[in-house]
Amino acid sequence: MNVHTSEYYEPFEAYVRMLLDKEGATTTTKQYAEHVSRFLDFLYEYQTVAIENQIDIVASRLFANYEKFLIKGKHNDDELLKQVAKNLNKTKNTSHVSISQGIESALNYFLEMQLFNNVQEEHFDFLTYTSEITTKQKAKIKKNSWLSATTKLLSASKPKIKRKLFPKASKRANKNGLNNNKEKAYRGAIPANSSIDFFTHHLSEQRFNKFSVVRDLLMYSFLATSGVRQSECLQITVDDIDFDKREIRIVNPFTRTQIGLTEKEEECLSWKGRVTEKTFLIQPFAHIFWGLLETYLSTHYKTNVNHRYLFQKLNGRPFFAADRSERSKTFKKYLRAVDQSLGKHNLHGFRHLYGFYVYNYLPIVNSKGEATGEQGMPLGFVKILMGHAQISSTEVYAREDIDLIEFVIASSNSYIRKKGITPKQLLSQYYTKQMKMLESKLEEL
Repeated sequence: MNVHTSEYYEPFEAYVRMLLDKEGATTTTKQYAEHVSRFLDFLYEYQTVAIENQIDIVASRLFANYEKFLIKGKHNDDELLKQVAKNLNKTKNTSHVSISQGIESALNYFLEMQLFNNVQEEHFDFLTYTSEITTKQKAKIKKNSWLSATTKLLSASKPKIKRKLFPKASKRANKNGLNNNKEKAYRGAIPANSSIDFFTHHLSEQRFNKFSVVRDLLMYSFLATSGVRQSECLQITVDDIDFDKREIRIVNPFTRTQIGLTEKEEECLSWKGRVTEKTFLIQPFAHIFWGLLETYLSTHYKTNVNHRYLFQKLNGRPFFAADRSERSKTFKKYLRAVDQSLGKHNLHGFRHLYGFYVYNYLPIVNSKGEATGEQGMPLGFVKILMGHAQISSTEVYAREDIDLIEFVIASSNSYIRKKGITPKQLLSQYYTKQMKMLESKLEEL
């Protein structure tokens, strides 16, 4: 809102309405709106402080200064930005990854909307903010601004390369980005042994007469066995389950005809995009899931409701409309009941567990049902299993277990020392093995 007129800033209102019209994930819409609102707060405070201190504003440096403000906050060398950070109480520094991904996308989208809707003048007015800046200064700012340059490009021809608002952040975020994502995914994955202990512990308590316990464990077991996202799991309907084939589909909720949902519940629906509807369930979690599902449907599932969603709240309303943070807190309680150290994980950890397991450890069996000695499925297969649209999203699971590598190296070193094997003998063994492999291929031909 404009602090002087108490009126809504119409371009921001239009931006939020457009996000809602796209029917994207509720969390994404909220994050985009928050990124833009913080940027507008910065613009307001930046110009207010500049005017108070009689500092000229260079519009072409706007995004570079905003990047410095985000990264350094109150620790800026620039006194103007330091004061703005204090006024806005910015206590946490923003990472390059956050800037180059979420913030960049949100602001680009906002700026594109401004340009295509021909409301540039409103935005320039907001940038210059007040009549205390002269008309001559305003014209100079407009002439040298990034927005003006973009407007000219759009009116002439569509630029082939999209200009980055924060190029430095993008470069730093991309540097070793895949390795960072791998490490993040690995740390976030719930360890396989701990996952089995988790279900063993809670199932042994046999609290199957309690609705919330059965429902929660049913949800956790499906996340573990299928590797789907939490939102995808919660939006399963009874009609998506094939009990004979023991298969479950994941359907885009926006392709369904929604029956029985309130307007508020419909706003909670989300879809991040999944390439395949089919899920591929892994053991031993699949066995746990189907057993819990039978108990849940026969004892706790309410049929006298006007919707078909599987996971329900105690009052029968869809569980996906419940508070996400409360679901997270409840899950952490379940984890800490098994092992206090597991409390750092969240529900997405089951998806990471699934990805690492099927790519690195899943035993490969031949047509006779015999183990081949090989482990892990090809990356292209894992992409389908995870429902990823891009192979780059799957690559984060291509991790060799460091503990396993250390064990193999230590065992090999111990074997070499005990046997007194020389490097020459190792080379001989290697070439002998290669020769046998080539002879085998020659026989096949």
